Amino acid sequence: MIGAAVMGGGVVGFGVAQMLNENATKIESVLGEAVRAKYILDIRDIPTPDGVKLTHTPDEILTDPEVRVVAETIGGCGAAYELTKRALSSGRHVV
Repeated sequence: MIGAAVMGGGVVGFGVAQMLNENATKIESVLGEAVRAKYILDIRDIPTPDGVKLTHTPDEILTDPEVRVVAETIGGCGAAYELTKRALSSGRHVV
C-alpha cells in the first residue's frame, strides 16, 4: 500500500483525501498498488474523511515509512515551501 498525506486541511485538502479514498479501487487498477490517504496535516482541529488521521505535526508524516506521497494544498510561500522541502528531503514524492 502507498500511504498518502495531505498538507492542508481546507476545502482542497479535504477533497483530495476524500477522493483518494473514494476512488481507491480505480486508482489501484491503474497503478497495480493500493493508495490510501493516511493523514491530513493542519494547525486547526478539523474533521477528516473516514480513516484519515488528523495530525498537527509534520514529523508524524515524514517519519511514517508507509507515507510515500505528499500532496501540498496549503498554498503560499511560507509554510508550504518549508514543508514541501522537508517532504522532498525525506524521500517523499510531492504533488
